[in-house]
Amino acid sequence: MEKKNNSAKEKVKKASQKSVDNNNEVENLEQKKEKENLQADKRVKDAKIKKEKEALKEQQKMHVKQQAEQKKKQAKLLKEQKKKRKEAIKQEKAEKKASEKARKQAQKQERIAQKNQKKQAIKAQKMQLKQQLQRLQAQKKREKQLAKEQLREEKRERKLARKHESKEEKRARISALKQEKARKKEQKRQLRGNRKSIAPWLTAVISLGTACLVLASVLTVYMMGDRTYMKSEADYQYRQNFSDLVDYVDNIDVNLSKVLVSSDKREQQKLFGEISSQSLLAEHGLQNLPIDYENKYNTAKFINQMGDYSKYLNNRLIDGYSISEQEFENVETLKERNAILKSNLISLNKEINDGAKIEDLFSSSDAFGVKLFAEMENQAVDYPQLIYDGP
Repeated sequence: MEKKNNSAKEKVKKASQKSVDNNNEVENLEQKKEKENLQADKRVKDAKIKKEKEALKEQQKMHVKQQAEQKKKQAKLLKEQKKKRKEAIKQEKAEKKASEKARKQAQKQERIAQKNQKKQAIKAQKMQLKQQLQRLQAQKKREKQLAKEQLREEKRERKLARKHESKEEKRARISALKQEKARKKEQKRQLRGNRKSIAPWLTAVISLGTACLVLASVLTVYMMGDRTYMKSEADYQYRQNFSDLVDYVDNIDVNLSKVLVSSDKREQQKLFGEISSQSLLAEHGLQNLPIDYENKYNTAKFINQMGDYSKYLNNRLIDGYSISEQEFENVETLKERNAILKSNLISLNKEINDGAKIEDLFSSSDAFGVKLFAEMENQAVDYPQLIYDGP
């Protein structure tokens, strides 16, 4: 019985043990299953996390790629913009260069046109001056012929007058000799009669006074004729000096015109040298005219300064310098003033050729010559910056 109980107990125990083992196995299975589930969940979660990471990584990669593409696009856009700016700047420079070139070309054409116009004007002026010079030369030739004829006539008249005066002088001399002989004869007679008497000395003094009076009368008549001759000679010389003055001023005007169109330094040196010499001759001719100092002072000063300025420019050319724009403007101003001087001198020369005397043209403040010279004095005030007082 006891064995049976033990056997039953054994069986129960085994069964209980088996149940426990089963429970343990079930529990182990459940734990295993739970573990597997946990592992599966973990794998799923890890896979999900991995997938999320991969997605995030892919997203970041896409974002980086997009940023790179965007940067690339921006860089490309900036490059295109920079290229466009460069092209725009290049185009602007090209347009500016073309505009500047067109402006310079237009200025060049304008300068060429002005130069051609000035050349044409100078050419026309030269033709006019040449014609005027030819007329003046013809007129001067006629005046010289007329003056020669007048001088011949005056010489003939003076010769006749001197011939007539010589006869009178001869008669006066013979009369004086006769009186002198009579005086000496009387003196000898009186000396023989009374050597201590003072009568002979008184007679000698009276006779000498008479002879001197006769001789003075003869010389007076002679000198009057000679004075007429000298006055005519002086008037002719004044006319000649004035005509030469007109020629010198005209030559200066022509040379100044040549300077303004010349670009050759040697030619400019030659022209300035001629202007300097002609100014000196013109000043000398002006000083030899019977004109009051105050009436010709500023005109003579202008001619003198024009010669000095020409000499100064000539020396600069010799030293290797070129004539500047300002100096060309000064030369042009000199030409304008010299043209006024020439015009006034031609007007005066016409009056002289019509028979007026130079002294009469400058005899008073209302005289024709004084008015014209006063006009030239006023012109001298208009250009104070031009006057050159030497180097």
